[in-house]
Amino acid sequence: MRKAGILVGISSAAFSLLILAGCGGSSKSSGPGQFTHVYVVSPPGSGVNNTHFMNTVMNHAAIEGVTVPNIWDSAETAAPGVATCSPVGTDVCQQDGMGFTHTYNWSSVDSANSPWFQAQSGTKKVNMLLFGIGGAATQCLLYNNCINSVTPYYVTSSAWTQMVGASQDFINANKDGCTNYLGLYATAMSRDASGLVTVTEANHGYHNGDLIWVGETNPSTYNIAQESVTSVQVASNVLTIVAGNSFPVGMQVIFQGLGSATFLNGQMVTITSATSTQFTANFTNANYGPAAETAGTANPQGVPVQNATANTFQYQTSVAVADSGPTALGTVVSAQQSWPVPYEIPYAMAWKAFIAAAIVHFNASPNLSQIDYMRVGRSVGGEAYPYCLSNLEQLSSPNTFTMSAWLQYYTDIDQVVQSQEPKMQVLDPLNEAGSGASADTNYGSSEAQIAVQYKNASGATNGVGSQGLQASDITAYSANQPCSSDWCGVFDSDYQLGIPLELQQADLSAPVSIAGTTSATADLRPLLPFAVDRHMSILELYSLDALLAYDPNYCVLVPGNAGACDATNSVYISPIELPPGDQYTYFQAVGQPGQAGATGDGSYASTINSTEGQH
Repeated sequence: MRKAGILVGISSAAFSLLILAGCGGSSKSSGPGQFTHVYVVSPPGSGVNNTHFMNTVMNHAAIEGVTVPNIWDSAETAAPGVATCSPVGTDVCQQDGMGFTHTYNWSSVDSANSPWFQAQSGTKKVNMLLFGIGGAATQCLLYNNCINSVTPYYVTSSAWTQMVGASQDFINANKDGCTNYLGLYATAMSRDASGLVTVTEANHGYHNGDLIWVGETNPSTYNIAQESVTSVQVASNVLTIVAGNSFPVGMQVIFQGLGSATFLNGQMVTITSATSTQFTANFTNANYGPAAETAGTANPQGVPVQNATANTFQYQTSVAVADSGPTALGTVVSAQQSWPVPYEIPYAMAWKAFIAAAIVHFNASPNLSQIDYMRVGRSVGGEAYPYCLSNLEQLSSPNTFTMSAWLQYYTDIDQVVQSQEPKMQVLDPLNEAGSGASADTNYGSSEAQIAVQYKNASGATNGVGSQGLQASDITAYSANQPCSSDWCGVFDSDYQLGIPLELQQADLSAPVSIAGTTSATADLRPLLPFAVDRHMSILELYSLDALLAYDPNYCVLVPGNAGACDATNSVYISPIELPPGDQYTYFQAVGQPGQAGATGDGSYASTINSTEGQH
């Protein structure tokens, strides 16, 4: 899910608005027959929020069901191989494009989905999101869980890349300095006289040979992370790089952003000698330098894990000095915990096999009548945006990023989905590339043009949508500028096709201004009518917003302290998303009139109910 600011969205809620044929493009012109189906995406599966959700949201007439994530790693737990399963083409066995077979077990997925199919005596819809990569955010360091736990381990292993004969690249903050995949904090670290570091970290899950990157330690000589290059020299085909270095001999490094020695950008070298201040590599080039660099980086391709036990592992640095450990412990992130570049062969081939198995599985589900739609992600979660374009553009051929290559990958997924003849409606995600002022909204428009060329088994054209609905869309539209991912332009073009048009809010809403927090979504009260006016046919709403709208006991006040919510009995909002001291203020603005302490000024229940339309 897309993240923005300090309010981090993991779950969402969804609405479906079916625009009748011949109706106009806005709620004002669509007539009295307009009807909205409301679904909550990624509802809380356990704990106090699940209790509140089942007791107050699921039994509300406006909520017609949920949309739930189906995790790839939960279904495919073993590595593929030759003739590992049969019969091929079923939900338990698929064969990929190179002839390897993939085995699936759906018991864990079905168990997780079962309570939602059974909710309210089986009268609610349960829609499917296929998740291949998990998201992460800077704030998750508070909980030490900044990792991708969705992609199966084998996809990131050297055994798999050797089987398919293709490389797999990974993006993470330690390696590339540009994403939220930050790794897990170590419990303890120490280094011996040979430069071998021992890390203590309970249940780390690393295997011998796994590639890892280490960052944020002090001293930095413990890091196997992106390094700033200060000088470059080539003499007799030997490259010498001056940098604050911990990279060991034998590790591969890719260069980026060099302003003087531009011939190195995008080049990969293998380190042949290393000290704490420089490293060398064999590199065929005319003699050069030494020349100073001010902005270039050396991006390590990871150092292998050694001597892994249940709670410890080791890795090699170039610093041959024994010490008792850094004063600031670092974060360790492995290839499996990083963002795998999804359009590359090792990931894409395995992901397509899972998609095929999932569609076969849900087509045959005894609860098929309760499944209204399925959304298949191309990147994180059910979304389709590429991370860190400048880094992807530096990858070696054939993995160098281009817009056309990304759109071909997007198309490939649609082809796989259509070939499996899904019986439910299919939704395709639309996302821009990049962020902020550099965001390219043309990706969303291009993805929509691809999506509407594909259909399900009944001939229903794929729906499309954006996972970045936010307050700035209103401003942008008024100024004749693209909404996020150009969804406004796409919807204007496609609403007359009668296909579902989906939007997901960017993060937890903020109907009131709270110091120290930001929300791209902001107040839902003007945002939902705006989205309906712009032909929205599915809104994926943050699940906490549904709880806040419909739960009369969102905040159980602490006795004697009217300004604090009882964390044991109230709906729980993570401090990552909203500081505890601000939660009562937030509840007052969002709660329905009549709830204890609620002002009703920001009540979302009335907005959601009016958006829903006639039943």
